[in-house]
Amino acid sequence: MSEASQVKVWRNLAINGETFPLLVETGHDGITVSTAVHRQQHEHRQGGVRFVRRGTHEELGHLARGMTEKCAAARVPLDGLKCMVIAPGGEPAEPKAKAALLAEHFRAVIKEDAGVIFGPDMGCPEEVLSEVASFPGLLVHLTGLTALWGGLEIDKRGYTAFGLVHAIEAAVPDCIPSRSFGIQGFGAVGSGAVQLVANRNGLVRAVSNKEGVLIANRGLDVRLLCRLWKDLGDACLAAYPGQSRCDGAEFRSRPEDLFDVEMDVFLPAARTSVLAMSEELPRTRWENPDVCDMARFVAKSGVKLIVEGANHPLSEAAEAFGEKQGVVVLPDVLVNCGGMIGCRIEWQNRIRSLKSPERLTELDRLCRAQIEETINRNVNEVRSSPTNARHTANRIVQRELARKDDYNVQPPD
Repeated sequence: MSEASQVKVWRNLAINGETFPLLVETGHDGITVSTAVHRQQHEHRQGGVRFVRRGTHEELGHLARGMTEKCAAARVPLDGLKCMVIAPGGEPAEPKAKAALLAEHFRAVIKEDAGVIFGPDMGCPEEVLSEVASFPGLLVHLTGLTALWGGLEIDKRGYTAFGLVHAIEAAVPDCIPSRSFGIQGFGAVGSGAVQLVANRNGLVRAVSNKEGVLIANRGLDVRLLCRLWKDLGDACLAAYPGQSRCDGAEFRSRPEDLFDVEMDVFLPAARTSVLAMSEELPRTRWENPDVCDMARFVAKSGVKLIVEGANHPLSEAAEAFGEKQGVVVLPDVLVNCGGMIGCRIEWQNRIRSLKSPERLTELDRLCRAQIEETINRNVNEVRSSPTNARHTANRIVQRELARKDDYNVQPPD
């Protein structure tokens, strides 16, 4: 493919009442790709690439800011960025086609900011980024790759899901066995989470994706569901009832029906702004037209714990309401840091050209130890704080952003 047909660059652009130093947007035959850089205080900025059918600069800004906050809460000296590929007619089917489009866009961004590092997200797994790595000059700006490129295979190792389940155990010991779970977003993070929950004797009652929701009050066969996901992708939920005849599973084509299911633990692992208060819904729909009423969800589901696997899935008012109703909320920037930590350690290691299988095994242990340490520190502070969880998260982020020392964990030589 040739250079992107359209390139727009904004500097010091106001998004959500905050000034972003850089936003780059490129056009590609009906597909728009945008990258927002939240800050440029550190040497590098890191964030994921997601493919969506619709999106806005406001949502992009939320995601980029969330990456800065997530890095701060994990004590990793990186600024945040986010890349969003808006493909109204659907994303390209082949990894090579996605990679060619992204390579064009990445070159445009790198011209404006040489410190950017792009990682995996929705619709952009390590196989796609590894295709991008074959384009000259882009490898140093990528992380979350396959082992062929010295990558840790972040999605396959399930670092974000590992951190989320550890957060549940840190917040409420012995919470998982016999508790019921609802997961929104059955992708790399959601599938990893349901496997970990099932391995700990948790009851996965409902999972959803953009195609609909799969509900089984007696619990889903997680092994079957994950096998179908690997074979069929998002179509796995609709295919499941025909494959399993023992759990009374029902597929519904309305993803929002998930919020009517009774559950003890809710794990949103999809996109921003999925729950807000009723008075917020009209102004929140510009970001996510499918946003639902938090009060209704709490009343219908009886949820006791919400672990934010997605970035900014609940409004702050929705979080505060839930806590007043006795719901424990673990905010996104404190607990969904696993993938970010894995990507950071992978990138630091790869630029040293250390790629042996033994080295990757060692790095895997380091990643999991750092994720556990981060989660324990953050969850303990939330649980001991007299203020609500979001206020505590904001305090942690601001405190860490103000630190001057280099607190980053370096991979061992």
